[in-house]
Amino acid sequence: MKFGVILDSHIEKWDLIRYVEELGYTRAWAGDSQMIWSDCYALLTLAAVNTKQIHDGHLTFLQEEERRFVTPEAIKATCLTGEPDEIIERIRELENAGIQEIALMSPADYQRKVYRDVAELVLPTFR
Repeated sequence: MKFGVILDSHIEKWDLIRYVEELGYTRAWAGDSQMIWSDCYALLTLAAVNTKQIHDGHLTFLQEEERRFVTPEAIKATCLTGEPDEIIERIRELENAGIQEIALMSPADYQRKVYRDVAELVLPTFR
């Protein structure tokens, strides 16, 4: 199983990408919304020259009018929530269904803590 992170595109976040690589993540994606964030390609370029093996890419930002489609059912179907043992169980279910890669996105104020906690409490199960 491969694990990655999803970030909002702020130019200074290249260091967070380097940090998650040190924690054992193999992928990083940056949101593409130049109207509210930095240019994702500038962020990904800085990350590329400052990391050794992480693969990066970009995503698009959810528009305000699309938020009504984010229901509790959609969250349960597409998100990992709960205690570490619950998350590990859900990842095992996904793995058994053929999923080989998972991307994590955390609230900006807690990114380092969340990515470290997952690296310490969940990722070792899949190494």
